[in-house]
Amino acid sequence: ADGLSGRLAVTPPAEPGAVYQVAENADTWPVQRDQVALDPYTGEVVESIAWADYPVLAKLTTIGILAHMGLLWGLPNQLGLVALALGVLCTLFWGYRMAWLRRPTGSGLPTAPGRRGALRELSQPVALAVVLVTVAVGWAMPVLGITLAGFLVLDALLRKRRSTVG
Repeated sequence: ADGLSGRLAVTPPAEPGAVYQVAENADTWPVQRDQVALDPYTGEVVESIAWADYPVLAKLTTIGILAHMGLLWGLPNQLGLVALALGVLCTLFWGYRMAWLRRPTGSGLPTAPGRRGALRELSQPVALAVVLVTVAVGWAMPVLGITLAGFLVLDALLRKRRSTVG
């Protein structure tokens, strides 16, 4: 009667006289997570918490967890996660391949790295898109963002040192 629908989770009271808790447990879009507390003797609703009453960050956390688990949009969500996993595996493979190609040769020195300034050779819209995507990824994943910023600072210091020494 209070508007709960779909799959429900009913939690009995832990002690006599406490309330029953009934919560929607839908893992689909739109997310339904309404909850009610029922009096064990009369069955009347004592308290109700609607999904609309949740704070924005609680909603985003719940939606993020459901998407991360592949439950939110069903098969398309799961296929997206598979594509992401394959992308990570390809990145690992290419990283090891680059390290293998640059391994020390008979002279004991690693081979030369790729040419510098490749970003400057791109067209301005493409270079801007690369920079914006990198900043967005760094913002969304702060540990990666701090690491990327550290590499940029280290690269700038090494470049400055090479220009003053050489």
